[in-house]
Amino acid sequence: MTVFPMLKVLVINESNNLKCVFPTTTSKMLPKLELLVIREASMLEEVFKHGTDKKVETPNLKIPIFVELPRLCHGIEFRTVKYCLVQNCPKLSLTSTSTPRGIQ
Repeated sequence: MTVFPMLKVLVINESNNLKCVFPTTTSKMLPKLELLVIREASMLEEVFKHGTDKKVETPNLKIPIFVELPRLCHGIEFRTVKYCLVQNCPKLSLTSTSTPRGIQ
Protein backbone atom coordinates (compact mmCIF):
# COMPACT_ATOMS: atom_id res chain seq x y z
CA MET A 1 0.00 0.00 0.00
CA THR A 2 1.38 3.39 -1.03
CA VAL A 3 0.35 6.28 1.21
CA PHE A 4 1.78 9.24 -0.72
CA PRO A 5 2.34 7.89 -4.24
CA MET A 6 3.06 11.29 -5.85
CA LEU A 7 4.94 13.08 -3.02
CA LYS A 8 8.30 14.29 -4.38
CA VAL A 9 9.32 16.97 -1.86
CA LEU A 10 8.80 17.10 1.90
CA VAL A 11 9.95 20.08 3.96
CA ILE A 12 9.62 20.18 7.74
CA ASN A 13 10.64 23.44 9.35
CA GLU A 14 10.61 24.47 13.03
CA SER A 15 8.66 21.51 14.38
CA ASN A 16 10.07 21.43 17.88
CA ASN A 17 7.62 18.85 19.30
CA LEU A 18 8.17 16.28 16.54
CA LYS A 19 10.03 13.15 17.71
CA CYS A 20 9.69 10.91 14.63
CA VAL A 21 8.71 11.73 11.05
CA PHE A 22 7.72 8.32 9.62
CA PRO A 23 6.78 4.99 11.20
CA THR A 24 8.66 1.92 9.93
CA THR A 25 6.26 0.93 7.18
CA THR A 26 5.91 4.40 5.73
CA SER A 27 9.49 4.56 4.45
CA LYS A 28 8.53 2.06 1.74
CA MET A 29 5.38 4.01 0.91
CA LEU A 30 7.07 7.09 -0.53
CA PRO A 31 8.09 5.79 -3.96
CA LYS A 32 8.64 9.21 -5.59
CA LEU A 33 10.18 11.17 -2.70
CA GLU A 34 13.28 12.92 -4.10
CA LEU A 35 13.98 15.72 -1.62
CA LEU A 36 13.63 15.57 2.16
CA VAL A 37 14.40 18.73 4.16
CA ILE A 38 14.15 18.79 7.95
CA ARG A 39 15.42 21.80 9.85
CA GLU A 40 15.11 23.17 13.35
CA ALA A 41 13.30 20.30 15.04
CA SER A 42 14.92 20.25 18.47
CA MET A 43 13.11 17.14 19.77
CA LEU A 44 13.44 15.00 16.62
CA GLU A 45 15.14 11.69 17.43
CA GLU A 46 14.31 9.60 14.35
CA VAL A 47 13.38 10.29 10.77
CA PHE A 48 12.34 6.72 9.97
CA LYS A 49 11.38 4.67 13.02
CA HIS A 50 12.84 1.33 12.13
CA GLY A 51 14.05 -0.56 15.19
CA THR A 52 17.15 -2.54 14.23
CA ASP A 53 16.84 -2.18 10.42
CA LYS A 54 18.83 0.87 9.31
CA LYS A 55 18.17 0.52 5.59
CA VAL A 56 15.71 3.16 4.46
CA GLU A 57 13.79 2.19 1.35
CA THR A 58 12.90 5.39 -0.44
CA PRO A 59 13.80 4.38 -3.99
CA ASN A 60 14.04 7.89 -5.48
CA LEU A 61 15.41 9.92 -2.57
CA LYS A 62 18.30 11.91 -4.01
CA ILE A 63 18.78 14.78 -1.55
CA PRO A 64 18.24 14.63 2.21
CA ILE A 65 18.95 17.88 4.09
CA PHE A 66 19.15 17.86 7.89
CA VAL A 67 19.85 21.15 9.72
CA GLU A 68 19.79 21.96 13.45
CA LEU A 69 18.61 18.57 14.74
CA PRO A 70 20.51 18.16 18.02
CA ARG A 71 18.69 14.98 19.17
CA LEU A 72 18.65 13.08 15.89
CA CYS A 73 20.75 10.23 17.14
CA HIS A 74 20.57 7.00 15.16
CA GLY A 75 22.48 6.02 12.05
CA ILE A 76 20.67 6.01 8.74
CA GLU A 77 21.68 4.15 5.60
CA PHE A 78 20.38 5.60 2.36
CA ARG A 79 20.70 3.58 -0.85
CA THR A 80 19.99 6.15 -3.58
CA VAL A 81 21.27 9.46 -2.18
CA LYS A 82 23.35 11.56 -4.58
CA TYR A 83 23.83 14.69 -2.45
CA CYS A 84 23.42 15.20 1.27
CA LEU A 85 23.62 18.19 3.60
CA VAL A 86 23.94 17.71 7.35
CA GLN A 87 24.55 20.72 9.55
CA ASN A 88 24.54 20.90 13.36
CA CYS A 89 23.33 17.33 13.90
CA PRO A 90 26.06 16.11 16.28
CA LYS A 91 24.58 12.67 17.02
CA LEU A 92 23.66 11.68 13.47
CA SER A 93 25.68 9.22 11.41
CA LEU A 94 24.87 8.58 7.76
CA THR A 95 26.00 5.70 5.60
CA SER A 96 25.22 4.85 2.02
CA THR A 97 25.75 1.99 -0.38
CA SER A 98 26.91 4.61 -2.89
CA THR A 99 29.17 7.55 -2.17
CA PRO A 100 27.01 10.66 -1.70
CA ARG A 101 28.49 14.09 -2.18
CA GLY A 102 27.76 16.66 0.45
CA ILE A 103 28.69 18.42 3.60
CA GLN A 104 28.56 16.86 7.04
